[in-house]
Amino acid sequence: MPDMQPPTRSDALEYGKPVPVYRRRWVHLWLIGGAIGLVLGVALVKSPSFIRRVRLIYLQRQCLAYEVSSESPVNGTGKPDCFARFATAVGALPGGVGDVAFLHRMESDEPLLVCISIDPSVPSTSSVTGQTKQLWLSWRTFHLVSLTDSDTPRFSSSQFSAFTGLPAEATVFGGKIDPDDPKHLTIEYEGNGKKGIIDGWLLTESLRIQMREPPDLFRNAGG
Repeated sequence: MPDMQPPTRSDALEYGKPVPVYRRRWVHLWLIGGAIGLVLGVALVKSPSFIRRVRLIYLQRQCLAYEVSSESPVNGTGKPDCFARFATAVGALPGGVGDVAFLHRMESDEPLLVCISIDPSVPSTSSVTGQTKQLWLSWRTFHLVSLTDSDTPRFSSSQFSAFTGLPAEATVFGGKIDPDDPKHLTIEYEGNGKKGIIDGWLLTESLRIQMREPPDLFRNAGG
């Protein structure tokens, strides 16, 4: 009589078909979150204040990266368009800003946008020397703007312009940051028969401008 073997029984559990991806809970949550984010994003983009801040940050980035050529005179070059638009947008109307000699990012306790320019508002006769119009420098520093800011952008400007002692027709070249000191910049000039350097030091929220004593370019034959 043939041996009768009992049927084998599988211990494996049988599962139903896997749930389609589009019916899974995490997919639903992701779609809901994405839809909410899209609605909020569209609302922000269409918000006038958001659009203005994005535009302001774009102009700020251009100003931070701007470099005035140290090889060419700045006299008669005026204001870079990006700075004129940025300063106007933050309420620092550039009316007292003439030819810009320096515009760039500098590092103090925090990054700042620094602008130094020839002051066009000086009267025709200097109250300091009583002589005809001379060259004065003014400055502005700007705290950087971000998308998360809610306050009005802050800036500082020179209360009094820096007296250089140079005639108004002196030639001024673009300033540059000292590679050994990120808080120090130099601006070269030619005037009064001299070539010299104007030093600028960035303080917490202000700037100190000082003339170096240069040698005379032209000496008397018997000097």
